[in-house]
Amino acid sequence: MGQKRKSQDNHAFEIAFCESILKRRPDYPEVMEMLAGFYTKAGELNKGLELDKKIG
Repeated sequence: MGQKRKSQDNHAFEIAFCESILKRRPDYPEVMEMLAGFYTKAGELNKGLELDKKIG
């Protein structure tokens, strides 16, 4: 497995993990900030930007 594929898999796991936390606690700013970063690293810039806007 290539390095890029491992990175994509890690981002997918991290994103899913953070999203599951936010389903239970949608007002958790630390997790929102982490998720915004993971979205950005995974190339989902619009999702990352939307979360950044919610954080303030």
